[in-house]
Amino acid sequence: MTVEISQNARAVAAASVGILRAGQSGNIEEAINLALAHMSYAAEFPRLAQVSLQAFLRGKRNDAATRLVDNVVAKGKASPEVAVLAIRHLLSSDRADDAYAFARTLLKVNGNVEPRLAEAAARAALASHRPISEALGILEMAKDFAKDDGIFLRAYGELLLSAGRYAEAANVLAPIVSQRPNTTNTRLLLARALKHAHRLEEACTEMLAVMELDPSVTNRRSAVALLLQVGRDAEAKELYDSIVSERQNNLGKTFSEGLATLHTRLDSVKLPQKRLDWAWEIVTRKLGCPPSHNREDWDRRAKWGHLLDKLIQDWLECCIDKAGEIATYFNVSDANRNAVIEASDEGKGVLLVSAHIGPMFAGPIAIHSFGKPYRWLSSTPSISTASFTDSLISTADLNEVQVAQRVVDSLRSGCLVTLAADGAMSPNAPRITWEGRSITYSPFCAMLSYKTKVPTIFTSPIWVENQFRFVVKRLPAADTGEGLRQFSTRWQQAFFEEVKNVLSAGPENLRLNGGIWRNI
Repeated sequence: MTVEISQNARAVAAASVGILRAGQSGNIEEAINLALAHMSYAAEFPRLAQVSLQAFLRGKRNDAATRLVDNVVAKGKASPEVAVLAIRHLLSSDRADDAYAFARTLLKVNGNVEPRLAEAAARAALASHRPISEALGILEMAKDFAKDDGIFLRAYGELLLSAGRYAEAANVLAPIVSQRPNTTNTRLLLARALKHAHRLEEACTEMLAVMELDPSVTNRRSAVALLLQVGRDAEAKELYDSIVSERQNNLGKTFSEGLATLHTRLDSVKLPQKRLDWAWEIVTRKLGCPPSHNREDWDRRAKWGHLLDKLIQDWLECCIDKAGEIATYFNVSDANRNAVIEASDEGKGVLLVSAHIGPMFAGPIAIHSFGKPYRWLSSTPSISTASFTDSLISTADLNEVQVAQRVVDSLRSGCLVTLAADGAMSPNAPRITWEGRSITYSPFCAMLSYKTKVPTIFTSPIWVENQFRFVVKRLPAADTGEGLRQFSTRWQQAFFEEVKNVLSAGPENLRLNGGIWRNI
């Protein structure tokens, strides 16, 4: 070029202004073309890099954005504004490790850590499967500079919550909610922090406010649980009845009719694509080849299975008197039934262990048909008028200690008890790394089996050939002289082998929500 723009500050400033003005006037194509003309040296000039990246991202020119971000990363330094844009782009491009490596480089270079850069770096740490403590440590470095930065403080409060530092999380989140009362998600985080900090009255107040802002079924169910916990049973019942009534109106007259219409709702299913991608990877490794020649059809079948489990849950909570309609689709083999009954005859109760896979809400209905006393754990609120309350151990309105005691007491009385080992009652539920991802998993079942000798059986409904079949596999018992750690590892391996078997039984059995999917 005749004029060496990279050496001419005025020309660079003019280019930056031109790109910015074109974008602000809505002429994004002009902004992109101007940015492309200066691509080769944009990374050297923070303002030019910033407005160029903004233009590329607004115009969905990911190819150009990636080129510029790669140039910025290669340079090894950037302004906080450019760094945040670059990290976010890398994360959206599934390059979490690159994003975190770049963030770490910048954090080492900078003295005072800029809050927005720290927030982006912490998200990159989590996306690249680093421990929560590591991501939280990044935010700790910047908290004194954050002042009232709502984006930073929300991320900080959320990670404090995930780390089990509930009182601190509430203290960080409360001022944000006070300043911005209509921030639904932040209010929800505050309600959870207050609940786990045992400030139940305040948590209930916040949850009711969340419900007013977003009256989703999930939020209303959470409000019911907190109303029960603070002793406002009449309000809880009224709210729960309204939820049930609304859901009943959306159900078909028969379960078969509901099944027949599930395919019409597939486009309404909103699930993170990464969950489907991860499931595809797991099943491919398990089978030694891709599970289908048609990935799009496989994904749609998985979404159908997600809707199937929701339909069963709706039927269980809203039409329990018609549960027999679901049972007409059951195919429970004598061998499976006998395996549970024989374990029950040992006189110690039976722990039926599952995961958040398959049409799991079909499980309690099948167990009911065994004619044995049973209990099942669920986040369903224990409203006294619900016909299944006597068999329910509700994780919604009991704390972790109370739930554990109910499980132990039920087993001692000889009950079948079904629970999901990948469930999470609190934000800082224990995690393990499985199939390359951090997932929630509790060693409670293995420890209980080791200490009490209670038999444990892996159970899961699966949808195959237009019917519910059931996986029933006895899990290991502790050998004489075997240590707890060794046994827990062996039990965990056997459990997750069965999980993979269910996931491989067809995409309808992925479920894709809760448990192992929670952090994906």
